Amino acid sequence: MYIFSTSAGVFGCEFQDEKLLGPMRITCGTQQDALKGCEIVIIPAGVPRKPGMSRDDLFNTNASIVRDLTKACAEVCPKALIGIIANPVNSTVPIACEVFKKMGVFDPKKIFGVSTLDLVRANTFIAEAKKEGLAKNLGLGKLSAFEEELLAKALPELKKNIAKGEEFIAKTWS
Repeated sequence: MYIFSTSAGVFGCEFQDEKLLGPMRITCGTQQDALKGCEIVIIPAGVPRKPGMSRDDLFNTNASIVRDLTKACAEVCPKALIGIIANPVNSTVPIACEVFKKMGVFDPKKIFGVSTLDLVRANTFIAEAKKEGLAKNLGLGKLSAFEEELLAKALPELKKNIAKGEEFIAKTWS
């Protein structure tokens, strides 16, 4: 596992959990050193939305972090799976895709958003609202008319967020 911070002066650190992987080994180096040879990179980096912070402020902060980290990934470990947790996921994933496209190493099967935590939170709220909790997980099925209508209404915003990510990369790419 490799951990690195976007804070100035903090470099990449690699560590292995002795219980999981055997004897402990800790090394430190640059971000590129930490990414070298990675097959999976998870990017939870970013800031949570704070009181008074607009969605645009959150986007600009986290978009810059994701852009810089994915640029390093595209340079050092372009074949790695890239999981992005940084919010807003529906905007930061397109940024990562644009970075990989600009670097000429884009593979749509390798970059994805991670929203499991949001689903777990939603299931918890539902379980708490129902006295008997959730009886079972019905999984994915055919969309209801309501869901299809909701999806149709959400698509323009999704397209707008993708365009916003593309525009951000075009303006800030160095």
